[in-house]
Amino acid sequence: MANSRIISELKTKVTKMIINDAELVKAIDPPNYQDENWEEIYMINSAETEEAGYTPVIYREHQNPNMITKTMTFLTIEVNIPENYNTPEIFKYPQLEIWIISHNKHNRIDNIKGVRDNRNDYISILLDEKFNGESAGIGSLKLISNTAGIYDDKFIYRRLAFTGIDLSDTICD
Repeated sequence: MANSRIISELKTKVTKMIINDAELVKAIDPPNYQDENWEEIYMINSAETEEAGYTPVIYREHQNPNMITKTMTFLTIEVNIPENYNTPEIFKYPQLEIWIISHNKHNRIDNIKGVRDNRNDYISILLDEKFNGESAGIGSLKLISNTAGIYDDKFIYRRLAFTGIDLSDTICD
């Protein structure tokens, strides 16, 4: 029987894939990226990151940008289970959402030569290339939308939505 474990598993896999991608890390441009003791693991919102004095940029849940005090870009990762999740089909199709949220003053890319896209567009290109068609341990992910918008007077966003296959539902129950 399929279950909600896919939410945590997919968030964990996606987060690891992002922090292990040097090009994505550079594109996100975390506030502490140039610090001598900084490591990619400090991108994730965790007690370890806070204790080390770093500002996280990857959240496993939605964030209110108005609570963010730095001029930066951050990602939120959500996994949703559609209404039809409890139907008798063998395969289920959870949706992965990655939100790229940038402060207006951080959306221009100054730290990567030759990139003419704004930060949100460029990161969305990298995420599309990384995850569209990727197995990520749950079957293949497929990009189903890539939309932009204005969050408020300080922040803009780009939302990528992928659909996946949850193979934890077995016909052998």
